[in-house]
Amino acid sequence: MEFEQQPQAELYARVDSYLRQAFGELAELIEDEPAFALSLDRVHMIVKVNANGPEMASVLTYTLVATGLPITLELTTLLLQRNHVSPFGILGLFDNGIWLHHVLLGEMVTKDGLAMLLEILADYAMQTEDELNARFR
Repeated sequence: MEFEQQPQAELYARVDSYLRQAFGELAELIEDEPAFALSLDRVHMIVKVNANGPEMASVLTYTLVATGLPITLELTTLLLQRNHVSPFGILGLFDNGIWLHHVLLGEMVTKDGLAMLLEILADYAMQTEDELNARFR
């Protein structure tokens, strides 16, 4: 795999080590991408290491929360309200699905912090999925 910049390669190596230490075999490499697949309970996440210019890299996490819901004013208003109060993750619409994503700057990534963030996001994704399915299906 080729990296765009050195900071991306360095952060990728750290994230690889941190995910393996925290989650073991649950963290799987995605071939040909600087990314990992991680399944926590019923949540399937992607953890991707991005280059952000020549001197910075970041970790992007994302997971599909729900698909096939009717996109209504009530639903989009709820998503915007959630985004306003949630300290972790942003909910958005893409490709007929509702996604939860979060970005963490490379300098802020620690083993414990990354593991805790991924567990928090997985829990938030499951709660949000349950609520959306109950209200909008």
